[in-house]
Amino acid sequence: MNNITKVLDFASLMGYYVVTGDERILRLATKVQMMATNETLEEQFSEIEDWASSKGFEVVLETDADDRVEWDEKSIYINSRNRIENRYYTLLHECGHILIAQAWQDFDKDHPMYASSMDGREARSKAYKVSTVAEELEAWKRGRRLARRFNHYVNDDKYDEHVTRNVMSYIEWAAGVEK
Repeated sequence: MNNITKVLDFASLMGYYVVTGDERILRLATKVQMMATNETLEEQFSEIEDWASSKGFEVVLETDADDRVEWDEKSIYINSRNRIENRYYTLLHECGHILIAQAWQDFDKDHPMYASSMDGREARSKAYKVSTVAEELEAWKRGRRLARRFNHYVNDDKYDEHVTRNVMSYIEWAAGVEK
């Protein structure tokens, strides 16, 4: 069943629900809508995966993986246990890091600690921590722009929740807050 068919099925079911008030029909309509959304997200994930491949990066779905870019391997690891929407938004974010790296001189102008994370003393400095938080925010921003470039659907409210939850973990790290 393609997405257009699912959208029409959803619209028909919602019309039937409005007429009858039958809660079972509402649950069925919601299920049809979720199937269409998940299919769309799978397709979008695949397109961004192809984009990453064109940049020389392999996307690796791995159970319980820490979501990250491995620069030496040229791999992007995504936790396969997450729902497709979270996997897609996370992939956008990791691709945002690739976009930053491609133009690191521009980012480095505003964040001078960006390029010097190998020194343990610098990595513990406040400037480095602030730069890291800034890079995380920038990667989320560039990931959303990448989705727009592909004309992908992004639920901005859910994306923003994902950004907030993930960036807060970096803010807590930078502030030295123990979990």
